[in-house]
Amino acid sequence: DNKYQITGTGILEIVGTKNLTGRTLKDGEFTFGLYRDGKQVDTASNANSIFTLTDSFDASELGEYTYTVSENKGNVTGVTYDDTVYTVKVKVSDNGKGGIAVAYSLENNQKLVFQNVYTPPVTPETGDDFHASVFVCAMVLSGVCLAALVISGKHGNRKKESE
Repeated sequence: DNKYQITGTGILEIVGTKNLTGRTLKDGEFTFGLYRDGKQVDTASNANSIFTLTDSFDASELGEYTYTVSENKGNVTGVTYDDTVYTVKVKVSDNGKGGIAVAYSLENNQKLVFQNVYTPPVTPETGDDFHASVFVCAMVLSGVCLAALVISGKHGNRKKESE
């Protein structure tokens, strides 16, 4: 019996880019979610500036699907997160050789890029406007005044002795 049969698994692999301005991006610092019918089907972290989200299909799942991709909000201090939600159209079909083909496109031919901005925290003023030069000047002036008092005191004592 030579009945045509689709077998195997088709893999959806969506590759995106993560950009961070204001400082160097760290591996694993940001995460992204892939959602189908409102349910998260995969999560990925950035490796350098790249992340990859995946899903798989078997022969019973031929058809068209709509996914969304978004950045998961984190709590990195000073980072403004990207609120963009990308819509991804996925087509799962017979590849003509008994396997499964998976193709996707982003709405409006967009590129899957999340852009974040890092703003360093502002260090509050402590109110300490101390300058070493002011201290040194005050010390020198004090020394001069002290020397003047000592000298004038000796001269004052000599005048009393000569009277």
